[in-house]
Amino acid sequence: MAHSLARSSFSLLSPEVIGATANRLQTKVFNGEFGSTLFKFGSLTTAHGIPRACTAEQRRGRIFWFLITVFCTMSFAYQFTFLYSKYTQKEKIVSVELVFDTAPYPAITICNLNPFKKHLAQTVPEISNTLDAFHQAVSYSKDAQSFLSER
Repeated sequence: MAHSLARSSFSLLSPEVIGATANRLQTKVFNGEFGSTLFKFGSLTTAHGIPRACTAEQRRGRIFWFLITVFCTMSFAYQFTFLYSKYTQKEKIVSVELVFDTAPYPAITICNLNPFKKHLAQTVPEISNTLDAFHQAVSYSKDAQSFLSER
């Protein structure tokens, strides 16, 4: 049974069947059945350039719209490939910028949301001098006692 099934499946792909199928397809194309189906698809599709190419009255118009459609499709394919390859590279943009500027007088920053350890900050002379000056300013101000008591 399995042998006869394999033989019947093979007979579907025999040269006679393939030749007959090719002849039927050639007849459909020459009789205009394939061409009319392609024209019907081209006229009704929502792709923007294809209906214009199919329904243009002059040959020049059909060629023009065909070329525009091909150009736009190729441009899309190029842009898609370019962006996809850029996406798959997974590049990272890192920029670190350290700016050491002096603050304009009399601006004083009490908390700049950049915490640091006091014992490490005192090892840097510039920071140590700044902390000493701040401590002196707070100590000798009118509100020093209230400020220090709140801490």
